[in-house]
Amino acid sequence: MTLDERKRKPLLTVWLIVIALLNLWLAYQFITISTPSAPYASLTATPTWIVPVSIMVALVNLGAVIALWQWRKVGFYLLAVTSIPMLVVNFTLGVQFFIALFPLYSVGLLWTLLQSQWNHYV
Repeated sequence: MTLDERKRKPLLTVWLIVIALLNLWLAYQFITISTPSAPYASLTATPTWIVPVSIMVALVNLGAVIALWQWRKVGFYLLAVTSIPMLVVNFTLGVQFFIALFPLYSVGLLWTLLQSQWNHYV
């Protein structure tokens, strides 16, 4: 199949957009965390490594979504790898167990959506 013949499935398109928007929101929230009106004001008592790691992971995930949008397998691998530090961050922040596993859920859903088109990715 040529580059022009590849068509992204609608659910995959929606999921990639959702992942991109969630990561933009996450990066924004953690960048603005030092302001007094930040919704995560309680994070001031948490370890100092959480904010930079979360910002970095969110930005890497945006790059991964762009790579997936351009039919690159490396995007999936980046999302899978960055789910590990986000699990650590979630558990460090004391997020409820099933909510803390959201990075794994999102990678699992992405894998399910990519399964049928995986051979089109380079």
